[in-house]
Amino acid sequence: MKQIIPYIVAPLISFFMAFLVIIFPTLKTTDHHETRRVGESDALRSFEWWYNQRAYPYELIPQGAFERAARYVNASIKKERKYSPMDANSSQWSSLGPTNIGGRTLALAVNPIDPNIVWAGAASGGLWKSTTGGEGTNAWSYINTGQNTISVSTIALDPTNPDIIYIGTGEISRYQRPLVGTPGARASYGMGILKSTDGGTTWTQTGLTFTFPQITAVQKIIINPLNTSTLFAATSEGVYKSIDAGATWYQGNAVLMAMDAVMHPTDTTILYSSHGNLNSSPNPGIYMSLDAGESWDQLTNGLPSANFGRTPLAISPSNSSILYAGISSGASLGMIGLYKSTDGGLSWSAVSTLNYVGNQGWYNNVVAVHPESPDTVYCGGIDIYQSSDGGTLGNISSGRVHVDQHAIAFHPTNPRLMYFGCDGGVYKTTDGGSTFIDCNNGYITTQFYPGFANAAADSTIALGGLQDNGSLRYTGSPIWSHVLGADGGWCAIDPTNKNIMYAEHQNLVVFKSTNGGNSFFNINNGLPSGSNNTNFIPPFVISPSSPNILYAGARNVYKTTNGGSSWFSSNGAATLNGTNIACIGVSWTNPDTVLAATGTGALGASSLFEIFRSINGGQTWTNVTGSLPNRYPTDIKFHPTDSKIAYVTYSGYGTAHLFKTTDAGLTWNDFSANLPDIPHQCVTVDPEQTENMYVGTDLGVFRSSDGGISWEEFNNSMPAAMVLDLTISRANNAVRASTFGNGVYERKLIRTPSLALSSPNGGEVLAAGLIEEITWTQKFLNLVKLEYSTDDGSNWTLIADLIPASPASYAWSVSFISTTQGRIRITDAESGSLVDISDSVFTIMVNPDVFEGWNLLSIDLAVPDSRKNILFPTALSEAFTYARAYVRHDTLLNGVGYWLKFAAPQFTLYTGDSILSDTIEVQPGWNMIGSISKSIEVNSITEIPSGIVASLYYGFHSGYYTADSIRPKKGYWIKTSASGSLVLSASLSKIPARTENELDELNRLSIFDSKGCKQILYFTTETEVLDLNRYELPPPPPRGMFDVRFASGRMVEVLNEHQGELPIIISAASYPVRLSWKIKQPSNRLIVQLRDRTIDLEGSGETQISYLDSQIFLKLSPASIPEVPREFALFQNYPNPFNPSTVIRFQLPVSSWVTLKVYDMLGQEVTTLVQEFQDSGLRSVQWDADDIPSGIYFYRLVVEPIEKETRATKYVSVRKMLVLK
Repeated sequence: MKQIIPYIVAPLISFFMAFLVIIFPTLKTTDHHETRRVGESDALRSFEWWYNQRAYPYELIPQGAFERAARYVNASIKKERKYSPMDANSSQWSSLGPTNIGGRTLALAVNPIDPNIVWAGAASGGLWKSTTGGEGTNAWSYINTGQNTISVSTIALDPTNPDIIYIGTGEISRYQRPLVGTPGARASYGMGILKSTDGGTTWTQTGLTFTFPQITAVQKIIINPLNTSTLFAATSEGVYKSIDAGATWYQGNAVLMAMDAVMHPTDTTILYSSHGNLNSSPNPGIYMSLDAGESWDQLTNGLPSANFGRTPLAISPSNSSILYAGISSGASLGMIGLYKSTDGGLSWSAVSTLNYVGNQGWYNNVVAVHPESPDTVYCGGIDIYQSSDGGTLGNISSGRVHVDQHAIAFHPTNPRLMYFGCDGGVYKTTDGGSTFIDCNNGYITTQFYPGFANAAADSTIALGGLQDNGSLRYTGSPIWSHVLGADGGWCAIDPTNKNIMYAEHQNLVVFKSTNGGNSFFNINNGLPSGSNNTNFIPPFVISPSSPNILYAGARNVYKTTNGGSSWFSSNGAATLNGTNIACIGVSWTNPDTVLAATGTGALGASSLFEIFRSINGGQTWTNVTGSLPNRYPTDIKFHPTDSKIAYVTYSGYGTAHLFKTTDAGLTWNDFSANLPDIPHQCVTVDPEQTENMYVGTDLGVFRSSDGGISWEEFNNSMPAAMVLDLTISRANNAVRASTFGNGVYERKLIRTPSLALSSPNGGEVLAAGLIEEITWTQKFLNLVKLEYSTDDGSNWTLIADLIPASPASYAWSVSFISTTQGRIRITDAESGSLVDISDSVFTIMVNPDVFEGWNLLSIDLAVPDSRKNILFPTALSEAFTYARAYVRHDTLLNGVGYWLKFAAPQFTLYTGDSILSDTIEVQPGWNMIGSISKSIEVNSITEIPSGIVASLYYGFHSGYYTADSIRPKKGYWIKTSASGSLVLSASLSKIPARTENELDELNRLSIFDSKGCKQILYFTTETEVLDLNRYELPPPPPRGMFDVRFASGRMVEVLNEHQGELPIIISAASYPVRLSWKIKQPSNRLIVQLRDRTIDLEGSGETQISYLDSQIFLKLSPASIPEVPREFALFQNYPNPFNPSTVIRFQLPVSSWVTLKVYDMLGQEVTTLVQEFQDSGLRSVQWDADDIPSGIYFYRLVVEPIEKETRATKYVSVRKMLVLK
């Protein structure tokens, strides 16, 4: 029994044809004219799969389901209020493009009176019009027909009044199996035939609509030029005729699957039609009518008798006896041949058997004959072919026009000017095919698949996969760039590094870029691919919280923990239920919490649509399907802050389509509320205002502002389009819709700003002159103003104005006004309407004895009770001094320095007798010494024996500093070369402090953190001899205290051709860190290498490091030092022996997979330092062995080159190091 299918689908088939492009190790950005060659099995498999998503569990999509859903939305769903630019609480969608790349185009028509007007019908992007012949910037305008999601398959203009326009919608693939657009399908719903009488301004449905008996698609409309009220339509159910300009229709030819029809140019009673495709309907062939379509006879003389497939027709306008038919095979789908008749169709012969359609004769197959030359014929298949002798075909477009041809149209008076419609949009030639012009500027008809990706912190960076247009990169302009070819698919961008991108070809061929998409390399190691293992566009997702972890879906869920360098089956290769993975969701906050949905999608196969949960990173899976519907699952998304909350959407009809779990999948609740019964493709939750949710459907976008309790339309200014993915671009507070036919749209989200001061918020004790970080929380503000008060808010003094509201912190140099009545005030600098003040007062102390955190102190008086708890009762820690290691003491001695930790700045209150001189015993190596009751210059200190001091004197205050004097209550570091003593005496004559003139002439690198901690490092590139040992820094301060030093442990280093790289170790810094430099010694190129960029050091300057990075590199790059090493090498660690940290250096001549591990004497693994892909160059890593006992350890480097063009082989090297505590 036949069922009526209410719509048809248009252009998705080409993507089924997509052929796996030959994979090179590295793929550069791709020319979008790149040609695919695809096999029939892949195309039909994807066709059945995508259709089944909409139809399941029925064989056919239920009759009238789409139209019923559209009527329900119009009648029952709350409409948006009209957008007004004066209303701050309203917004509308705007296109992001791409404006330079067209999508699949099925139909073309040129205005016979004004040939600059060209009409184009997109597969799922609607109707478009150009008034410039398709040339120029933004050459096309979208024409709103008032219908939902239409595929324009044919266009006919009234030859006497071209303001009268008919368009046919939908597309035929297999009889009663139209390609219905879903994520990746190449088509869209059909609405029968629409008509305009005012040049496309308004439209009405004709009498041939989706309700007409079983019409699913209209392939061709013919207008009788002698009587323009007479129309013919080739449809899925045969040929229909109207004699009243489309008001009513009746069937003239009942042979199914009418794929094309042509009319005799002068005798309009003669018509020809072709029928059949994919061997799916009876009596295929070419038919002829001699009585204006009232009766039809099949033509057989010379034509194939079997496997008669899709056949386009062309009749010569200059010699009506000549016809051409491009007959494809209904079985093999290649060409049977180009057939020609010279007697008006009575007899035929094959003039060419060239297979110009590949395996896609059922999909891209079009023929046109020159208006003035009956022997000049154009055939479109994969490429465009031309014959000038009535049959011998030659390729004229390869590499110059996008593949997969569907439409050809001639200029009405200049037949050398022609337009071509293909999977890449519209092209034209002005010289009969010698050259071609891309006519896609402003023709926004690309078809995006699910899996669109935005850079987390940069709204100008995004990546998406498309039908037959590969993967495209967005860089802030509507002009997008190709980065991969074939059919694209899911994409991902590392949320911590926008330069790391992932994309795929069909069938799970995954690629990675580490340079922002400029080039990609394949990362399928351990990952299955191919049509036997995956869906056509299989999912893969990246963990937002651990971006080196990705999950991909084949027959099983596969996982990588190293950014794709290797993949493994997360549960030991067992499939979840034997069917392919349809979609995957991973928690925003926990990379081990994953949901995966299954479903084969292939019509006739055993579909098993189930949901599985893993809470251990995929090691084990639990079926949590419960009462979820037996429909195709399309998307899984987690709540942005709660791993227990997730949503799943479903395609199909006759059930709810949105479900929610609050227990990570154990139970599910219908969350569809008042949403229509229409395939749902995606869901997303606003991470900033989680009560706002969005779903993408075949009828556009719907929004809930109450957490899903109710829904409203959200489609202002967006064309009627299927929305396959919705993503939130947090960098610019926008939601982005990836459509299947109209590119990508963006809509700014209405935000409610907020502002709250976090610190200082009352009760703190601040030290004057130190840096105190003022912090706040805010949403959706641009600039703020900061003020302070020392009188509880009676008067306010400006700290800073017009400073960025994000990153919500400001380094304040605390005022030198002593007060117990301090407050901070923060204000929205733009509106002034949002204000917050410290909840209560704080204290500012001028010149306190101790500061927050660890302090280097000493006892400067002879005290009656020297117990630590008596002297420093508010200390948070024990007292530690140094004797080759830190040693705890309960009783404190004069002349010794101690580390003590305090919660806040304060004054010390102990009393005792003054000490005006002291003799301090020292041991070889580093010593912590104390002070006396008066300050003395370090040059007045007597060394016994003379010359034993081997270093500078160092104090500590927000970092180590070189001390010119010893101040009361402070402790200091000094290194000596032998045992002896230091005599401190206030009575000795003062010797002027020694100035470090040699440091003044060196290059300077200063590191400041956000709390005001500072360290200055010095370096030289000249060859003069420096006593570098003199500039060794003391042992690192206690954990958690700011410290910066060269990896050698010094504050001064030499950078030359023998040591061209100096690692700099940064410990316990508060980010962002400011890096400034002053270069006094000109040299070849000096650079600082950060994780994400290289900085040239010239003159004076500064930069900011916004991310946590414990190590940076100072490098010299003269011509004599190659930037890329010539061989692999593993160097001895430095320092060695060491305590507690050391730096291990190695070099890579080519990009490689690097593993660096540490082992103990028994060969047991201690730690993994590196396990990742690294680019060529000098590399180093710091190992902190704080919790490792003293002993001998080995470090082993294993390098596996991945650049296949190199001859480099696997490299392994082992070295020994000593931890000495």
